[in-house]
Amino acid sequence: CQKVFACVSKTDKTRNNNFDVNNASCSDEANGVDCFDPTAEEIVSYAWKYSVVHACEGGESSQLDIVRNGQLLNFYWQSKKIENLGVVQAIRDGEFYLKLRPNDRPVRLVKHAMQLSAPALEKDWRELAS
Repeated sequence: CQKVFACVSKTDKTRNNNFDVNNASCSDEANGVDCFDPTAEEIVSYAWKYSVVHACEGGESSQLDIVRNGQLLNFYWQSKKIENLGVVQAIRDGEFYLKLRPNDRPVRLVKHAMQLSAPALEKDWRELAS
């Protein structure tokens, strides 16, 4: 799991904030990740789509904290998720997380705001900033 996240993170940084799940590549030798592997595109795409789900299914408190602060409440992560996978995937992440931590008000507010803004976000992900 950590190798996949390292690949996603590294890929995104090496592309100068122009991440493209269909054109992903990276290398993180420190973590033993070679994302120039033919399956790199699939790994990165899978990580963007399911990282929150897997962390929530594990239910480990430290992983949930990372998901909360590094993804669900991170504007940059959310904007890239919506850009690449759509607002429905971002909303779904919030729903998975809130099943485990239903009293997390900030995450609930972000998820609700995305639900209300979904029609606009589906047309243009950059509307997230407004």
